[in-house]
Amino acid sequence: MRLAGRVALGLVGLALVGSLALVVSLPRLVELSGVRERLVDWTQTRFGRNVSYEAFSVGFFPPRIEVTDLVVGAALDAGAPAFRAPSTSLALAWRRLLTGSVEIDSVVIDGADLRIVRTAEGVDWLAAGVPALPAASAIPAPELASALPVGFRRLALRGSRVAWVDTVVDPALTLQVDDVEFVVVAEGDSAASARLNAAGRLSDGGAVKARGLVAASGEVALELGVSRLDLAPWSRYFESVERASGSGVVALQIESAGPGPVQLALSVVSDDLEAAGGGAIATGGVALSAQLEWRDDRLEGPYTVDLTGALLEVASGLIRKEPGQPGRLTGEVQLDQEGARTDFHLELRNLRAEGAYRSSPGLTLEIAAEPFDLRGWETTAPGLGPVARGGRLAIPKLRFVGGPPRVTGSVALDRIAVRPQEGAEGFELSGVVEANGRDITLRDGELGVGIARLGLEASVADLFGTGAGRLRLWTRGAVESNAFFSQFEGLRDSIYGPLTFNLVLRAPDAALSREDAWFDRVRGGFRFSIGAGGVGGRLEGVSFLERVVTQLGALGQFALRALPARSGQSVEAYYSDSFREAKGSFQIADGWAQTDDTEWVHDRYVARLRGGLRLSDLALDMRGTLVLGPELDALLSGVKPGQARSIPLVRVGGTLTDPSIALRDADVSRFLAHYALGEQGALGRKLDKVLGIGTSRLLRDIIDKTRQ
Repeated sequence: MRLAGRVALGLVGLALVGSLALVVSLPRLVELSGVRERLVDWTQTRFGRNVSYEAFSVGFFPPRIEVTDLVVGAALDAGAPAFRAPSTSLALAWRRLLTGSVEIDSVVIDGADLRIVRTAEGVDWLAAGVPALPAASAIPAPELASALPVGFRRLALRGSRVAWVDTVVDPALTLQVDDVEFVVVAEGDSAASARLNAAGRLSDGGAVKARGLVAASGEVALELGVSRLDLAPWSRYFESVERASGSGVVALQIESAGPGPVQLALSVVSDDLEAAGGGAIATGGVALSAQLEWRDDRLEGPYTVDLTGALLEVASGLIRKEPGQPGRLTGEVQLDQEGARTDFHLELRNLRAEGAYRSSPGLTLEIAAEPFDLRGWETTAPGLGPVARGGRLAIPKLRFVGGPPRVTGSVALDRIAVRPQEGAEGFELSGVVEANGRDITLRDGELGVGIARLGLEASVADLFGTGAGRLRLWTRGAVESNAFFSQFEGLRDSIYGPLTFNLVLRAPDAALSREDAWFDRVRGGFRFSIGAGGVGGRLEGVSFLERVVTQLGALGQFALRALPARSGQSVEAYYSDSFREAKGSFQIADGWAQTDDTEWVHDRYVARLRGGLRLSDLALDMRGTLVLGPELDALLSGVKPGQARSIPLVRVGGTLTDPSIALRDADVSRFLAHYALGEQGALGRKLDKVLGIGTSRLLRDIIDKTRQ
C-alpha cells in the first residue's frame, strides 16, 4: 500500500509538473506553430474574405485557443460581415501537445451570425455584403467537410443565427433561423466525412431540424425538416405565382453517392395555403411531393400535387373545385437555366387529361382528354353553369402558345345540355370547336330543342385581340316556340306554335364575353315565322283586337256591342290570343331589334307592327295598324260583302308579352262613326228613315273630314 501511495503521489506530481509546463510552454508553442496565421490564411483562402478579431488568447484547462469577436468579411468595410462570433473556442488535441505540436481538435462558436448568399454566379456559403477577394472561390455544400483544416474533429455552433439571402429573385429573399444549435463531428482520423446535427427556430416561429452525413468524397445523406414555414416568400421562385400566403411542413432528403447526381426527396404539406397566379387560385389543403435528381445544373424527376383538400378556382372562377372533390396533378418536371418543362396527368372530378407545359423558349401548354360526362360539373364549373348540365366533352388535342398568344386543336361537344335559366327546358349543343392560331370555329354545330335540331355556326376571329365573333342559328325543321323562347328571360311560357327562324349575330369585338354590354354591341338579323301552314299559334293572354277596343272608351265599346252582329256573336268573340301565323324580320343593332314587316295574323284581323324591340328587357317602341278583315267588317256592320277596315296604332309600348296600345282621338271617331252610323246600324237606319236615305253616310263623311 505504501508503494501504491508513493506511485500515486508521483503521478500527481508529474501531472502538476506537466500542467506547469503546459502553462509555461503552451502560449509559446501556439505562437511557434503559427496557429493564428494558419487560421487566418485558411479562412481567407477558402472563402475569399478578410478576417479580423479583437483578441486571441490561450486557455489551459482544457487546452484551447479563445478568439473574441471573430469577424469574416468586414475588413473591406463595405457592408455587413458574412460571419461574426463574439466567442470562439478552439480545443487543442492533447496527444499532439505531448509531441510538441498543435492541432485543433474541435471548434465551438457561441452567438454567431452567419450569412449564406446566392447570387447569379452561385452560392457563397460564407458570404459578406462586400465583394470577394480576387482569390475567392465559393464552396459547394458537398465540399463543406473537406474545407475543414486537417485534424478538425468537431465543429459546433451554439445560440447562433443563420441567414439565407437569395439575390437572384426579385425582391431578394431572406430566410433567417435563430437559436441555431449545430454540430459537425468528423468520422475517422482523416476527417474524410462528418456527421451533422442541427436545430433552430425560424423568425416567424417555425422549427428547423437537420441531420446527416457529408463526406469529402462527395457522399451526402442529409435530412431537413421545417415546420410552420411561411410559404409567401418562396412564391418568388415561381414566375407564374402572383401571390401566396400560408404555412407548410417541409421535409427534404438529400442523397449523393459521390461526384455526380444528387437525389432530392421533397415533401410540402399545407392546410392553409392561399396561392394565386395564371388565373388560378388554390386555398386550403395542398400536398406536394417530388423525387428529383440534380445533375449538371438541371433538376428533374416525378412529382405529385394533391389538391383534393383545397378549394381550386381556375380562369377567374370558370373552373371551381370544392374541397373534398378529386384534384390531383402528377408528372415529370425538368428545371434548368432555360426554364421549366413538365409532362403531366391531371385528375379533376371525372376528367382525366394528359398534358405538357414548357416555359421557354415561349410559354406552351398542351392538353388532351378522353370524353367525359359533364353531369354534376355545374358546381365545378360555375362559369359554365348554364351548359354544365350533362352531355360529354372531349379534347382530342389543344395547344396554347404564348408570346404572341395562339391556340390550335379542337374540342368535341356531344349533346352538351344547356339551360340558360332555372325552369327553362334547355337544349343540347353538339359540334366540334376548332382553333387555328388566333381564330376559333364551331363546325358541324347542332342545337337540340326537344326532338328538333337547329343548325349552328359560330366563329371568333382574332381571339386574343378584338375577338370579333359571328353566330348563325337556324331551324332545320319547325320547333315548338315555347321550347325555344322559354330559354330567355321574360318569354317563358308566353309564345306557342311551330317556329322556324334564321338568326345571324355579329360582334365587332369581344362583346359576348362582356355580360354588361353585349346587347348594345351585337349586330345582325332575325327572320321568323310561327304557325305557318295553317297550324297557328298563341301569344299567351294577348289579343290585339281586345287591346284596341279597350282604347275606344266606354261609349265606343257600348256602340260596338249595339252593332247588328250576326248569329248572336259580338266583338268579344274575337278576343282570342290564338293566331294563324306570326312572321317578320328584325335588324339588330345598338341594343334594339328594328322591324318594318312584323305581322300577327288572326282569324278576322291582322296586327301589323313596325319599330323597335329592346333586347335587354323586351320593351316595345313601335307603331302599326290593326286591319279588320272583310268577314269581321261584315259581321260588325251587317253589310255584305264587307271590306278591310284599318285603325292606326300610334304607339305600341309595354313589352312583347304585355303590349300597351295608344290610339288618336280622330282615328277612334272615324272608326266608331263608320259602324255606329252605318246603314245597317240602329242609329244609321233611324237617321235615314227620319232625314232621308243617305243621311247616315253624309254624316260619316262629315265626321271623317272633320277628324282629318
